[in-house]
Amino acid sequence: MSHSIYFYFDKESIAKESDIIELLDITISEKSEDGEHWTYINERTGVYFIVEKMKKVEDVNKNLLNSINKEYKFTGFCFILNYYRADFFGYEAFSFIEYFTEKLNLNVLDPQEENIKVKKYNYIELFKNWSNSNNNFIKSSPNEENFFYPTDKSEYVWKYNFEYNQLENTLDETVFIPRINFVKNYKDNSIGSICIWYFDAFQIFPNCDYYLLGRFLDSEQKEAEYKVIKQETLFKLLNKYFIKQNYLDIEYFAIPLELLEKLNEKFLKIESELVFRNEIEFVREDLIINI
Repeated sequence: MSHSIYFYFDKESIAKESDIIELLDITISEKSEDGEHWTYINERTGVYFIVEKMKKVEDVNKNLLNSINKEYKFTGFCFILNYYRADFFGYEAFSFIEYFTEKLNLNVLDPQEENIKVKKYNYIELFKNWSNSNNNFIKSSPNEENFFYPTDKSEYVWKYNFEYNQLENTLDETVFIPRINFVKNYKDNSIGSICIWYFDAFQIFPNCDYYLLGRFLDSEQKEAEYKVIKQETLFKLLNKYFIKQNYLDIEYFAIPLELLEKLNEKFLKIESELVFRNEIEFVREDLIINI
């Protein structure tokens, strides 16, 4: 199931279809061979959605078209975001749509609205409409493939991953910024977050439920061993070394470079609490829900 909205020009607008295509080509890297589908994919956050050029205006429900005031011209483009998603899919998608519509002075028709009409929408309105429908589908027709993870925690994961470039520009270029992934603990069937801690790496530590300790066993970095530990274990071992940092309301921890060598011996002695890829495994972002 998916959520679709449609874009309209003002009747007197000088903007053209080619302006929409040009902006989509600049802002969305994945374009279909037929040139009619743009797929936004953020590898860092796992968020994706589609902007589509419709082959025929008739592809839109005729009842909707008949309800449109003659003050507007249908662009022939629509936006599609699936349901059964965590809120952060909407945060990122509708932030983009707000930018997209403001840049081209576009209006929006949202068929999910109770009183259907074409108008200028802001991010909050668009997100609310999608979120209400998304939550209704999740409640009324649960999908066994989905996994619950609290909104505040999933929002932290998304924001940390989303602001990667900002963090990279703020920190020294030698600092490794690990990505946060979602994981399933098969021992208790719980969902959590995890990031990697590489042996000898000068890196930051975001707030995660688990940490994946990785160490290469050969110079070509083809073989590696991994250990999984819980957050409380990491903090018990390293809390006295940690320096708490906060950037853009993203809290994370750092260890001074001069202390890294002192931690190597501790790193090697840590015992794994869960077997990676056996007792705990990665979960895709599009399987996470918040209710």
